[in-house]
Amino acid sequence: MSNAVKHLAGIENIHLKARREHDTYVVSGSLPWVSNVGEDHLVMVAAAVESGGYVMVAVRCDAEGVTLRPCPEFAGLEGTQTLNIRLKDVRVAADSVLAHPEQFVAYLQSIKPGFVLGQLGMGFGVIEGSLRTIRESNIATAHVNQFLDDQGEDLERAAQALWENARAQAQLADEGKANLLDILRLRLAASELTLKAANSAMLHIGAKGYLMRHPAQRRLREAVFVAIVTPALKHLRKEIHALEQTAREEEAA
Repeated sequence: MSNAVKHLAGIENIHLKARREHDTYVVSGSLPWVSNVGEDHLVMVAAAVESGGYVMVAVRCDAEGVTLRPCPEFAGLEGTQTLNIRLKDVRVAADSVLAHPEQFVAYLQSIKPGFVLGQLGMGFGVIEGSLRTIRESNIATAHVNQFLDDQGEDLERAAQALWENARAQAQLADEGKANLLDILRLRLAASELTLKAANSAMLHIGAKGYLMRHPAQRRLREAVFVAIVTPALKHLRKEIHALEQTAREEEAA
């Protein structure tokens, strides 16, 4: 999904190519950063079709022609099982095709709201952990922490507002009434608040945060991951800008 979403937003090239043979496809290419994947897993991928358009298919990681390879060692997040997936002439049967080229645009539009909303849990988890660190730090050092820019109470109110918005957007998505622009704005706000909360937690706890096992420094890296995983902050702002510009042009017309 990541490569397809970024490609359609004009950010990077599509990595997978497909040749259509009636209702089946032969897919080749490489996806460099795929998280939470294993040999017995099923992955959903998009590929550019030689004859035009894109196809969305489900591929088993143990299928003939599929190879999983480790990525370079990370500074964190090693528990995400992020691998490189290489496909070489992988034959995808008709019952594993999720959307043919003529169905692709409508299919992606139908799943993108849920795809973006599903990522909010990462941000909310980091925010919650950061607020816990702030509260723990304030037990002994509230008298000096009060001079920091971002206070726990303010961050908690902002997080609660985002959580209520997320619940409302999820309900609309379930009903097929989601507005993509509203969801992208929510995802952007969640990324920004995640960064702010994790940074504030580190400032609250001080030098203790540099201990290898202290969660504050780990959450800083996790917060940055929330901000760079597809759709990243820059990706979100690019799409939001494009949608807002289209809306203005439609109003003017």
